[in-house]
Formats: sequence, structure tokens, C-alpha cells
Amino acid sequence: MDILQPRPVHTLRDALQGAKKGETPPFTTDEFLARLGLDGDQPDGKALYRRLIDGSSIFGLRAFVQVELGVKHLLEKTNEQTANPQQEELAQTLGAVLTKQVTREETICSTARGLALASTREDIVPEAVRAKLADPEFNTFL
Repeated sequence: MDILQPRPVHTLRDALQGAKKGETPPFTTDEFLARLGLDGDQPDGKALYRRLIDGSSIFGLRAFVQVELGVKHLLEKTNEQTANPQQEELAQTLGAVLTKQVTREETICSTARGLALASTREDIVPEAVRAKLADPEFNTFL
């Protein structure tokens, strides 16, 4: 990764802040999936948080906590039908990321599990994905 290119966690943090102000996300769903290495069908064993911080320093971890809280808040707004159109668009992208992470990988990090289960909307995180996460046989790691 180019050291001058922002890490995915920073890009997502900025997109969350922008969407709150009514700004269109700076990436498409396909672009963000590719940026996270989720554009293929072969599992690679990477946790969602590792995809987001992508070798970042302690500042990346700080941004990750901000992003995790921001995504939960965004999903709550979409559940309540109070999100603006830009937040809805970003939530759809994040739903695609969570769905791909859960369906492609054999194990899932607790972050992806928590975020996917935070959405109650079928159009963001499909019921089949939430059911898989609720199954005690499905592997979760920290």
C-alpha cells in the first residue's frame, strides 16, 4: 500500500462524517470492496478490523474505534428510518462489506459480527447473514 494513500479506516471515517453532512460517499460499493480486498471469492482469513486499519499505527486503531461507533450509529439511524440519502447509500455499501466478509470467510471477527447484527434491515444485511452469525456453530474470533 502506498504510504501516502489514506488507510481504509480513515477513508471510512471521513465518509461517515461527510454523509452526516449530506455529502455523497467518495467511493462506490465495488471500489470499497476492492480497497478492503473483498472483491474476490477466495477467503484470505483476514478480519474486518485488519482490512480497515491495513498496517496502520496507533492512530489507525483510534480511528477504528471512531469508525466502529460511527457505523453502529449509522445503522441505528437506518433502522429508525431517520438517515439522509447519503447515509443510506453509505449504509448499503457497509452492508455489502459486512455481507461479503461473513459469507466469504470461515471465521468472523467480533467487530463484523456486532456491526452486522446491529442492522435490522434486510436490504442492508440480509437475514441469511444475521442467521449465520446467530448460529453458535459459526466461528467467531476476537
